[in-house]
Amino acid sequence: MNEKNKKLLFNIGALGDIISAIILLYGSFQNVFKHISVTTSIFLFSIIKLIGKIFQVPYNLDKPNMVIKNVTIIILYTILVIVQSYNIYEHLIAAA
Repeated sequence: MNEKNKKLLFNIGALGDIISAIILLYGSFQNVFKHISVTTSIFLFSIIKLIGKIFQVPYNLDKPNMVIKNVTIIILYTILVIVQSYNIYEHLIAAA
């Protein structure tokens, strides 16, 4: 497989990662607006995914496509964790 095909496959996979993060973000915003608490498993998944992507940054610094993808994913998951944390905080305050 040549480099062009490898890059194309990587970009398709990266697009899938970004779309899945956007879907999770959309679902988290829906939970906030509908006053539904976020599940612990989704919250932990988001935190673990964010930490994993942060740890991958040094390996990807020499590959421009991977840097763009990882920075985008890190930004999306950071927003996701913040929204989910707010959701959890909102429900803890409401329960008190």
